[in-house]
Amino acid sequence: SVLLVWMISFTFNACKESNLDLQPKAETEASFFKDDYQFFRAIVGTYAKMTDIFWFNNNEPRHYVWILPGDDLTTRGGYAFESFNGLNQSEGGLNDLWIAYYRIISRTNVILEKIEEAPNDPEVKITEETSEWVKGEALFLRSLMYYKLWNMWGTAPLINKRIKDLASSKTP
Repeated sequence: SVLLVWMISFTFNACKESNLDLQPKAETEASFFKDDYQFFRAIVGTYAKMTDIFWFNNNEPRHYVWILPGDDLTTRGGYAFESFNGLNQSEGGLNDLWIAYYRIISRTNVILEKIEEAPNDPEVKITEETSEWVKGEALFLRSLMYYKLWNMWGTAPLINKRIKDLASSKTP
C-alpha cells in the first residue's frame, strides 16, 4: 500500500509543467557578458587559468616542461625532458600544457565573440573603453598562448573563432 501511494503521488507530481521550467541556480552564458564588470571578470578569469601552466593548483609544478625550449634545465636529470630520452607525445606534462594553452585560447575566443556581438545586443551595456581594453587583453593572451605553442611544438592548430560545432573543430 505504501508503494501504491508513492507511485500515485510520483505520477501526479511528475506531470506538472512547473517542475520542468527550472531557473538556473548560477550565472549562465546567456545571463553573463551584460556589462563592463562581467567582461572584466571574464578576462580576469582567463588570466587565472594561466596558473594551470605552472600547475600550482595540483602541487605538481610543470617548470621542467616549459623551461625545455630555452635549454635552462638545471635539475638532476630525473625527467625525460632533460635528456630528450623517451620523450613522446603522450607525456603527461606536455599534454597538460597543450590543454591549458587551448583552454585559455578558448576563453579568449568566447570573450572576443561576445565583444563583437555586444553592439547589436540591447541588453549589453559595455563602454567603448572597456570593450577596447578587454579585446586587447584577450588578443594578447591568445597570441601569448600561440607563441608558447609554437615555442614547444613548432606548429599547432590555429583556432581564432569559437568552436560551436563538430565541423569547425577540425582546423589546420
